Amino acid sequence: MFSVNDMFEEDAKEIQVEDLLNTKITYKSKAMDIETILNNLKRGDYVLPKYQRKFVWEKSDVSNLVLSLMKNIPIPPLYLYYNNRDGKYVILDGQQRITSLFMYYKNIFYQSGSQHTRLDFKDVSNIIDSIEGLNEKEIKDSEDSTKIKEFYEHLKESYNIVKSSFEIKSQDITFENFGEEAKRVLRRKDLDVVFVQCESKNPNKVYTEIFKLLNSAGKELSSQEIRNGVYSDNLLYEQLDKFNETSTKWRNIYGNSLVAKDFEYLLRFLALDKYTRVSDGEIKIIYTKSYSLSNLIDSYSDIYNRKYYLSNDEKEKQQVDEENRELEEKAKEEVDKLKRFFEQIENCDEEDIPGGKILILEAVFIAFCKLNLINSKYKIDYKNKIASLDLRKDFDIGSSTSNKGNVEKRMSSALKLVKDWYSL
Repeated sequence: MFSVNDMFEEDAKEIQVEDLLNTKITYKSKAMDIETILNNLKRGDYVLPKYQRKFVWEKSDVSNLVLSLMKNIPIPPLYLYYNNRDGKYVILDGQQRITSLFMYYKNIFYQSGSQHTRLDFKDVSNIIDSIEGLNEKEIKDSEDSTKIKEFYEHLKESYNIVKSSFEIKSQDITFENFGEEAKRVLRRKDLDVVFVQCESKNPNKVYTEIFKLLNSAGKELSSQEIRNGVYSDNLLYEQLDKFNETSTKWRNIYGNSLVAKDFEYLLRFLALDKYTRVSDGEIKIIYTKSYSLSNLIDSYSDIYNRKYYLSNDEKEKQQVDEENRELEEKAKEEVDKLKRFFEQIENCDEEDIPGGKILILEAVFIAFCKLNLINSKYKIDYKNKIASLDLRKDFDIGSSTSNKGNVEKRMSSALKLVKDWYSL
């Protein structure tokens, strides 16, 4: 549904070298067999950041990874960091590889044409274990067969995954079809795992920069995918993720994104509200650091990183816990602005919605915030107001939509339009 009519530009992903230079960072490498890694996933000891990019590999990519494993061709390491809040290791880099191997060893993959729903490794492992337990019974009755069918139906309904086979050049390499000796060999294959740790009260910021470095080559990640890769303890992201997944109107207007653009736009809405003020009837950006939309979003995201304590001092713990409670309430208030704004939008049913109007919607949101119209009596007819507008004609915006001047011009034009709509 989303089109590029808004001329969205990806800001440069600048690596903040100072955050790396001013922090003590240590690491240790360890060779771990795949069976141990899968058991850690099953126990929930290794987790993916909740907001990390969706799985984008195809089944052929999984088969090629397995071929590398079989032929002892080096596979890039997995990078993990320790979350001292819950005692779990977060997978900083290697999500596509670890998810691929998990599905290969479990003989499952996403059904053709379906969305790649984020997996709960622990839940899926338990379901597969139940299936394997029933399959191992020498004599199965009709009740067992029914249960197996129900387990697979649950996997399909919850995660869009089905029982699957894997091939390379028409040669079957499906794990369950190997003999027991070959299975043991494959389970004992080693992967390099690098455990990264930093000493900082704001470790997520540092891990963000490490993640950028790790992904500075190879398949490009979007700015938001990099943020999502490490902000697993960001209190705003927890709230925003719920809204992004459940808001019918937002989903109708935007559609779906495999590279987290939908999430990034919502962050931009809020970040621009945070770092703008009305001056002489114009909306101006008041961000004091080096301007780019990515830097602006980064700074806004950093505000809501969960605070950590570096010692066992009870007074420090109480203070940090109180700060986190206050941050969580503030995050809820921020996302509530989005909820109330979208409740005011009408005429945005999924059918026949023109795409490519997100930047206009963003500007109107800022205008509504500055005019204190959020949760007011004023409704927004999406098709006849937002969708009827054109960036070049109605906003006089050139080719660079992320340029500071053009962003300010877009928001200021929306401010005037909204005043005209409601005779303010």
